[in-house]
Amino acid sequence: PPEAAARVADAAAAYIGRARCDLALLPLEDAVAAVEQPNLPGTVDEHPNWRRRLSPPVERMFQDPAIEQRLRGLARARRAPA
Repeated sequence: PPEAAARVADAAAAYIGRARCDLALLPLEDAVAAVEQPNLPGTVDEHPNWRRRLSPPVERMFQDPAIEQRLRGLARARRAPA
């Protein structure tokens, strides 16, 4: 369900944010809580690798309150003391 995907994406963003490294990346698919993964290793024709469209379109992505909250959570976790 979308709610479960959003909870997992929020937790992933917070976890990535707490990593003590110089650079932390959150894939766009995780930022939008996409359920379908963009690439399935080991497949050639069975899965539409790297051809999935993101929803919402990138132009509107940062206007989505859930995505904004997820990215702010990542930023907050990056600033938290170790």
